[in-house]
Amino acid sequence: MPKLNTIRPYLIYIPILLAIVKLFVGFSMELGNDEVYYFTYAQLPQLSYFDHGPLLGWTLWLFTLGGTLTSALVMRLPAILFCLLNSYIIYYWLKKEYSASVGLWAMLLYNANVYTGLIAGLFILPDSVQLTPWLLALYFMYYSIKHKELTFVTAVKIGLCVGFATLAKYHGLALWAGFLLFALVHAQWVFKKWQLYLSGAITILCCLPIVLWNIDNEFISFTFHNARVGSDGSINWTSFLQFNLGQIVYQNPVIWCLLIWMLVVGIKNRINASKPELLLLYIALPLILLPTISSLGKTTLPHWSGPAFIGLMILVAIILSQKHRFSFWVMLSLRLFLIAIVAFPFLVKSNLFYSDAKTDFRLDLYGWEQSAIDAKQALLDNGYDPENVVIVSPKWFPGGHLNFYWQAKHNIPVLVTGKRNDIHQFEWMNEKYPMDLKGKDLFLFSSERTVFTVRDLKEFTNKEQKASVSVDVLRDEKRVNRIVLVPLKQKKTTTFGCGLKRFRADSNRRTRFCRPLPSHSATEP
Repeated sequence: MPKLNTIRPYLIYIPILLAIVKLFVGFSMELGNDEVYYFTYAQLPQLSYFDHGPLLGWTLWLFTLGGTLTSALVMRLPAILFCLLNSYIIYYWLKKEYSASVGLWAMLLYNANVYTGLIAGLFILPDSVQLTPWLLALYFMYYSIKHKELTFVTAVKIGLCVGFATLAKYHGLALWAGFLLFALVHAQWVFKKWQLYLSGAITILCCLPIVLWNIDNEFISFTFHNARVGSDGSINWTSFLQFNLGQIVYQNPVIWCLLIWMLVVGIKNRINASKPELLLLYIALPLILLPTISSLGKTTLPHWSGPAFIGLMILVAIILSQKHRFSFWVMLSLRLFLIAIVAFPFLVKSNLFYSDAKTDFRLDLYGWEQSAIDAKQALLDNGYDPENVVIVSPKWFPGGHLNFYWQAKHNIPVLVTGKRNDIHQFEWMNEKYPMDLKGKDLFLFSSERTVFTVRDLKEFTNKEQKASVSVDVLRDEKRVNRIVLVPLKQKKTTTFGCGLKRFRADSNRRTRFCRPLPSHSATEP
């Protein structure tokens, strides 16, 4: 094996190599349930969305040409490209401020991190488009503290970057929380600068699309997220443990050990970090502490705190880059990441560790393309015209997969209808694209992984004397999931319209998703 000094000049190209690997992985592996759901954002660009701000939707709208390109690789391309861009932002930032060695190790840590390198660096999520403005805001804040000045240009850059980070996910505002907390303790001069308030105003202006959309939609996004955090009065130790174990896995266990090592070395040797370096710690604290506290009360997802660890990884590279064998641990974490990213598609497509469909999360990323093809053939074999069929799902999952693979790619019409908290953004898709179900062959989608019955639908009942249509999902020639299409009929004749507003159906409009309205509804579309 070549020595590190021999290959060091080539390590700068590691992010490019990883991006190429991700292109193959992104092409070969089907989209997950969150990813296909965000395709609805591209199909219907808005000022904001039920679950998140609009930045991801706007980005996907551009990459998919308004939702017309139904390719897993095209969907994931923004995540891969932004991860590559972020890698070199980190490298050139730290090369300029410290040394090429520090920049190199920080860049490699970023790519070896499961959250930044894989979850947000391959799969298309709001985090994928948030991390670039987050990282740039981090740099401009660092720059202003180091040079003890907040110029007009820097203030504008900070305001815009925090604003765009918030347009991706609301916790982008944690950047301001950490910066202002640091200024309160270590840099009170910041509050005397009018540029600070200009920067804050720019962030507020950037967030206006979110506010305006929520004003028009009963502040539904804030209500939804408010219900996901906080406490119901009791301590949930299971959620707390899952969240913290998840953070360790998401950050890469080796990198997590390096973070602990940095903390121990810092306390033991009383390392006096400069104020710009302390800023990185302060910005990390709010987004680590708040989800951790929330996890004591309710189920909290480990990636919520993910962006906070970017600054901590940079600190690790700054403080520990001169320590003995630090490079060994960085390279070890990178090797583990490479093994994971190469092995993951194989594990998804193999029957290793298979138990049953209900608990096999890999089925979220497998079998949807083939199931659409097989379902189309099964419907034809049973005397149905697939284009006259409407597949009904009472929840956004598996509604997202049905929308992307069955409808958008294979022209099998899909209806996602139910409670707003069950169908999420499909409520607004329904509003935009109403449809008339008269004369359609209706089927409830159910499977061994997602079991639904007619009781999950208020507007439909079983269609008697009609047999269900079954489709088996095979993996390594073994059935791993069975899809059952249950014949339905409407309880009464209705005109279908959808969403917060009410519409009369227009049979000439493009078939989409809808919810039933009484036939006497007469408002305009």
